[in-house]
Amino acid sequence: APAVMRVQSTPFLLRHTSWKKSEQTGTPGGHTIAQTVPQMVMNILDFGMNIQDAIAAPRIAFAEPNLLVMESNISNAVVEELRARGHLVVRQDGLGNAHALTIEWGRDGRPVRFTGAADPRGAGLAEGR
Repeated sequence: APAVMRVQSTPFLLRHTSWKKSEQTGTPGGHTIAQTVPQMVMNILDFGMNIQDAIAAPRIAFAEPNLLVMESNISNAVVEELRARGHLVVRQDGLGNAHALTIEWGRDGRPVRFTGAADPRGAGLAEGR
């Protein structure tokens, strides 16, 4: 099971208890930081996603006390169920923007592989050689 070594709004560092892998992720300033980062971490821990899938997954945000903002790639069935329960739901794409890095560690404690991830909502790029 992963263990959280450092928790802040952004950047966020998640180090697995096996010490074989860690993820670092962050998002630029704005009201969605405190909502974007936990959703990415939840995608990794609870849903077993890799770092790129965790960043690209649909997001939600609480914009006002009674307003739930959901990206358009969240199913209509989910939106309608929330509305049926009394939630005020609106659609908006581009909730947040994030970049991340997974580092896999060797037995000697040195990094052996880096995997970058860029949010498809933004203009960033994860590239390596």
